[in-house]
Parts: sequence; structure tokens; C-alpha cells
Amino acid sequence: MNLIRKCFFLLLLAVFLVNVAATQTTFEVVGGGDSNKISEIQLKNGEAAVWYLFHSGWAVKTSSVLMIFDYLPNGFVNPNEIKDQDVYVFISHGHGDHFDRNLLKWKKVIPNITYVFGWQAQEAQTHHAFGKGRTSKSLGPLKVKNIYHNFDNIPESAFLIEVDGLTIYFSGDHGNSPGALNPVYKENIDYLSQQSEVFDLVFLSVFGSPTYDGELYAIDKFRPRVMLPMHYGGRESDAERFVTLARSKFPEIKFWYPMKKGDRFLYKNGKIFPLK
Repeated sequence: MNLIRKCFFLLLLAVFLVNVAATQTTFEVVGGGDSNKISEIQLKNGEAAVWYLFHSGWAVKTSSVLMIFDYLPNGFVNPNEIKDQDVYVFISHGHGDHFDRNLLKWKKVIPNITYVFGWQAQEAQTHHAFGKGRTSKSLGPLKVKNIYHNFDNIPESAFLIEVDGLTIYFSGDHGNSPGALNPVYKENIDYLSQQSEVFDLVFLSVFGSPTYDGELYAIDKFRPRVMLPMHYGGRESDAERFVTLARSKFPEIKFWYPMKKGDRFLYKNGKIFPLK
């Protein structure tokens, strides 16, 4: 987007180097010392289990699929733990803090894995990819729509997904720089907000400190049941400032932000519960 954001990206790379030796996020222990495996988590339509994988990386399990978004380098997920799942991996763009090429090796371990790229990446030649403009794709039980932009001269999509009675928005790096609304950003948000009457989970990158004009605009248009700020890269506690402001403006909306990799919750009946 701008020089400040590019500098921030360089700082993030340093943070990731520090996290190379971090403990992996595991799906085998899902809370409270219980030893339930991810395959044993039974969900109904309209329910989801959500794990934080660091920065903009998330895993979302629904009644029929496991979706992984913008997986980071250095491996916080063991593919052997999810080899029996129907896995969809979303990659919004090619920045190193959103795309780890090693995850393409997961197909050797996970038989039912689908990769979804937000641009016509070289690595996407044998996978699903979105190009310029807005497109809709049916991928198994998923209906996926995208919005496209290249604010940093980096082609990228954000994804709107309907699956198993849920509507989920994942922004990737689609955000608004501090200050006035970017017209492309505004138009994209306006378009997406008209695609569903209910937004269950909205994962939104937060760039606009101190006024958060773009983020607050998106929340106002989506009115999600749960909003999850992201793109903090080791500064997760900074989300509190944004959430405090957003809650004051949208008291009816639930906000959830993690403090460490592996934090998780259960989404059910529009509410958040500890995942055990």
C-alpha cells in the first residue's frame, strides 16, 4: 500500500525469524488438557472450530471441511494430524508473511487437499486460482467469491466463503491505509456486503491506526456476528486498542482476538465458546 506498510513488512520478517523455534500449534489437544483429536471434533451445520496460527494465519473447521488461511513459514501445523481431513488451503497473495511454499508439500501427506490461490501464481498452475476482477467458484461444498486488488503492485484476493451454513470473510491483506477510504477498498467492501444477509466470521486485517477508518467501515457494512482482527505478527496485544474502539461503536457485535498461537474457540448459534 504505502512506504509505512512496506517497512512494517520488513519488521515482520524479523519477527518470523524469532518464531522459527516456536512450539507448533497442535490440533491434537484442543483445550483443557483433553486429548481429543481434530477428527473427533463433531460439528453441525452453522458451527465452526477456529484456531489462530499466527499473524494472518487461521484454521477453521466446519461440519465437512478444514480450511487453512495464509499459512506462515516455519510450520506451525503438522500435516500428519490433518491427513484424514478434507482440507482447503487459501493463499491470498505472495508476501512472505502470508505464503509458505512448503505447504504445497502437504499434498504428499493429505489425499483430499485443495489449494486456492488469490492470484495467477506460478505455483497455481495445477491448482485453483483467481485472477483479476471478481469471480465465483464452486469447490466441493464451498462457494467462493473473491475481490481483487494490487495496492502494493502485488496481485491479491480476499475471499468470501459459504460452506456448511456459514458465511466467512477472510481479507488477506485487503485493507485501507490510515486516512480517507481508498475508493477501490470501499467499492470492494460495498460489493461483498451485498453478497450475504448474514456474515458469521469476518477475519479483518487492521492497518488503519489510530482512526481505523477502513476497518470500521467494513464492520459497519458487514455487521458480522463475530469479528476477528488480525495481521499483528507477534503484537497480538495491540488488538485491544482497536477492539475497544470498535466495541464502543458496535456493541452488538462480538469481537475475538488471540494472544498466542494455538488460541481457539467454538462458534455455535452465533456465540463464542471455549474449545474443549
